Formats: sequence, C-alpha cells, structure tokens
Amino acid sequence: MAEEGIKLKKALERYNAHKLQIKNLTSLIPKGSESEKVARIKRARKDYAYFVKSYFPHLATSECGSFQKDAANHIKDNDRERAVFEWARGHAKSSHISLMIPLWLKCQEKQDPIIMVLVSKSRDAAKRLLSDLQAELESNDLYNNDFGSQHGSGIWTDGEFVCSDGSMFIALGRGQSPRGIKNRGLRVTYISIDDIDDDELCRNPRRVAEVVDWCLTALIGTMAMGRGRFVLVGNRIGQHSVLAEIASRPHFYHTVVNALNRLGKPSWKENYTLE
Repeated sequence: MAEEGIKLKKALERYNAHKLQIKNLTSLIPKGSESEKVARIKRARKDYAYFVKSYFPHLATSECGSFQKDAANHIKDNDRERAVFEWARGHAKSSHISLMIPLWLKCQEKQDPIIMVLVSKSRDAAKRLLSDLQAELESNDLYNNDFGSQHGSGIWTDGEFVCSDGSMFIALGRGQSPRGIKNRGLRVTYISIDDIDDDELCRNPRRVAEVVDWCLTALIGTMAMGRGRFVLVGNRIGQHSVLAEIASRPHFYHTVVNALNRLGKPSWKENYTLE
C-alpha cells in the first residue's frame, strides 16, 4: 500500500507539473479583442487544422497532415460512425483521435455534453491518456478563454472526471465492464479505443476473439441505440489482432496510413522528410 501511495504521489506531481507547463505556454497566446475572439471561434469550429494550430501549439509542433484532417472531418460529420484508423507509429494517433478531436467536437456550437470512454490495453494505460485530456481541459488558457472554464469534479487517477458543462471522460481497461456508464441521463457518445493490442494478446487468437466480442457487444452497447462515435486507432502488430479483426468488418470505415505512401513519399510530409 505504501508503494502504491508513493506511485500515486509521483504521478500527481508529474500531472501538476504538466498542467503548469500547459498553462504557462497557452497563456502566452494573444487573446485579441472580442471581435477577434469571435472570429477565431467561428473559424476553429470549421477548420480542424486551424483549431489544432491555434489551441494546441505545444502539442502540434508540425502542421496537420491531410490524413489527420480527413479523420477529424469524417468523425465530426458522422455522429454514428464505426471507424478504424490504422496509422504508423509516430503519426500522432493518440494526440488526434483521443485528445484533440474529442475537444474539437466538444466545442462545437449547440453541442450536447460529450460522454467519452477511453479504452486501452490496461486501465492504467487508459488513465494516462485520460490525464492528458484533463490537463488540457483544466489548464489550456486559450481553450478556457474561448469556450468557458472546463473545471468540474473528479480526477483521472480515479478513472473519470466531469467538466462544468456535464461532459464526462472515463478510462477503461481492455475487457473491463462498461455497463451503466452515463451522466445526467446521457449515455456514451464517443468511444476511443487506443492501442488495445499487445504482443502477448496477439499470440492467442482465442483471447483476441474474446476482446473483439467485448468491443462489439458490451462496450458498443454503452451508446444509446447505437448513437455515438466508435473509433479504434493503433498499429497492426500481428496477423491476429483486435485492430485487424475489427478492421475486416464490412460495416467499419477503415483507413491505413503507412509511414510512406504508395509513391514512396512521407505520408506526413509536414513532419517527416524522406531521409
């Protein structure tokens, strides 16, 4: 127990340092006049690349690639989507699918509170992803300036937190029971499955099948009558993997982004040279 307490204390220290860093960096961004703020919000809600560049320059050190913009717009335009984004390593999968795209959806005009479940190979891994979301929501100075204070209740170390508008963010590990998740009568509207596969799992086709069944029954069943976005992102690390099995389903939208495209050029040319 003492060891767990020490680990938790260190995790919170890292989290608070991360929040302070976000606050310091984003507070330097000029807010402009009220008319400039209104224009910025209007453009940010329509233009994902502009949204990322404006509010997350500390995360987006390179311009968005076309595949990242396409993914964001596809998810936004399809509120009952079932999608698999198979992206190469180093192509900002988690930053976009599990952080910036949900926050883009959240700030849309007349948007209902977002109830998001973040799934990874373990609950601890999911909670680490959740900590990045909460840090941005609570400490991103420009986002809070433009879209209102996001402070609510709860903390990522407990596996969930709630924002001031009723939006709720929950971490789940692979196979963990998701039943009964809802907030203020609202059911889950966005599920992000982020790097659910690992080498040990992929060596056991039976276990892979069990996880796929869990994803497509218990997990997807948390959304009211199928309404909501169900998105899986990761690498294909084996012939038998959760990503490979779900991507093969005919009703799933599936895109593949390799490090090099079919012309032998970098898929994310804004970030990588061929060398």
